[in-house]
Amino acid sequence: MSYKVSEKEDTISNHRTCQDEKIVATFLAELSKVLASLESLSEKKDFSK
Repeated sequence: MSYKVSEKEDTISNHRTCQDEKIVATFLAELSKVLASLESLSEKKDFSK
């Protein structure tokens, strides 16, 4: 019986890990877009000097 409980807990923790990985991957993808737009903004400011 305890084996089934621990197996269930293991499945739940694996599911959470998968969700965390998706969140991190999405965050990194968005972060690269934000950094790219910030770089282009700073380049535009440099040209205006």
